[in-house]
Amino acid sequence: MRDISELRNTERFASGPGWESTRLLLACDRMGFSLHETLVEPGKDLHLEYRHHLEANYCLAGEGEVVNCATGDVHPIYPGVLYALDRNDAHILRATTDTLRLICVFNPAVNGTERHVDGGYEPTPPEEPVTKAEVPIIEQRRIEAGILKQVYDTLAASHGEAVATQTLRDTVIRSAEQQGETMRARFDHMPDLVDLKNVLALWTAEDALRLDVLEATPTELSFNVMRCRYAELYRDMGLGALGGILSCNRDGTFCKGFNPAITFERTQTIMEGASHCDFRFTLEKNQA
Repeated sequence: MRDISELRNTERFASGPGWESTRLLLACDRMGFSLHETLVEPGKDLHLEYRHHLEANYCLAGEGEVVNCATGDVHPIYPGVLYALDRNDAHILRATTDTLRLICVFNPAVNGTERHVDGGYEPTPPEEPVTKAEVPIIEQRRIEAGILKQVYDTLAASHGEAVATQTLRDTVIRSAEQQGETMRARFDHMPDLVDLKNVLALWTAEDALRLDVLEATPTELSFNVMRCRYAELYRDMGLGALGGILSCNRDGTFCKGFNPAITFERTQTIMEGASHCDFRFTLEKNQA
């Protein structure tokens, strides 16, 4: 279940000059298609071309038109009209008298990180097949935690809790930095904070995190985590005391691998008993 009214200040909301879009379903939801509600204001021509997706758009409200860039044909849009880009068509979308409200479906699903490159939208990072066999990150963490707990208990018994704790911390840090490097390699540029916001969808999948996004630009990213199922997971597993090492310990270190120029600050976490986690990222403009 997903309520569109709760998504505006999350990573699923995107906007630009004259438009805004709420992504109800993305590739990370593993449905095989993505579903969006898009609003287009009068006075702005949107030049669009999804080269890797078929797209259908159904008008619920407003009036506008779509222009086929290949032929120049202009088609009116009004409530009840659907237009489908069944050849990855380059097109111009505009609202004429009223705000257009469209329901948009993409196949394959967009991942939310697409960028406008050389006149068309390209997947960034590159799209990979999404199948039911993929394991959500929160489930990966559950599996890892069960293994790491056994390692911790064994080391604590043989070398003491201090050694066990430090070994666990070092292991998670190395893993997180490597994960950041792997994610960075999927981009064709040094990722900025918009890229970081977009890849958060991997960690929020399965409603694992509920975010209140305060600011998202290439150089500033601020959000609060209002619910953390990772913290709930570790507590349910009896690992609450190690949750900070197993989970929160990863965040800043992931950034070192993702883009070493990113500065990360956080003063409190749900894992430690706070009402929310306050994530703040900055990136110098000359690094973005």
